[in-house]
Amino acid sequence: FYSILSRNGFLFNFSATFTNIIDFVTCVYNFNLEQFIKRGYGKQIYISQSNILDLSRKNNDFDALEKQKIILKILLTYTYINQQKIQIGTQFYHKPLLLTLVNSVNTEDSDLEMFFKELVKIANEECDEITLTNAKNELKSDLTHSYEFTNEKIQIDFNLINNYNYSDIIKNIFNSDKPGKIEILKVPGNKQEIIFKLKTSDKPFGLIKIGDISEWIKNKLSGYEVIEKFDNESVFTKINQDDSDITILMGSRSFYEGWDSNRPNIILYINIGK
Repeated sequence: FYSILSRNGFLFNFSATFTNIIDFVTCVYNFNLEQFIKRGYGKQIYISQSNILDLSRKNNDFDALEKQKIILKILLTYTYINQQKIQIGTQFYHKPLLLTLVNSVNTEDSDLEMFFKELVKIANEECDEITLTNAKNELKSDLTHSYEFTNEKIQIDFNLINNYNYSDIIKNIFNSDKPGKIEILKVPGNKQEIIFKLKTSDKPFGLIKIGDISEWIKNKLSGYEVIEKFDNESVFTKINQDDSDITILMGSRSFYEGWDSNRPNIILYINIGK
């Protein structure tokens, strides 16, 4: 193809990243991510200034509350986005997704295990009201800057967030009307997906997609009830469909590249790039 395109003396090329000044000088048309978003084709990108280093610290009473507060801020943000989507209407916007990407999966006190343990606590109503209030207050300072590629300020109605309670998180995140214990669903023959749901709900809420779930089920979920699903269909392959109940997708490197979805509204990186 290159030979055909350049046989009369011209070569047309494209690149996602320009590193050389000659590329900028000779560029015919710039349609990078910044231009893509400014012209209204993509989502505005906001990078939170919140410090989440406490997620990686060893457990003690203080750090445990800090970890819970960090996770609560993320879940409150998701609750807000999901409530906005409900008000706008299902036909105009996709169901939001919290995408959590971690560095370690099977190690002792891995990033993925730490995140999952915090979800378990919140699902079981092990949530301190003071910590929830502190999370709301910190969220106000976290979400006050401009979007990454424009000068527009992020628009958040904090009055709505202030009125959210624990039940709102349970409903919007865990697809349940009341808290409960988490149970495990496993797709027969699928060694890459673990599905989570509350026993108080008939809808799943979470999905782990990793290279091999065998170690996780054996070492991290030994005390949980594991139920084999009746159907043998992948939940991950259906996650982009409108009827998907999954609100939280967790994983490591199994879908860093080659996965396309418009659903993620919040992306949480834990120890990525260290």
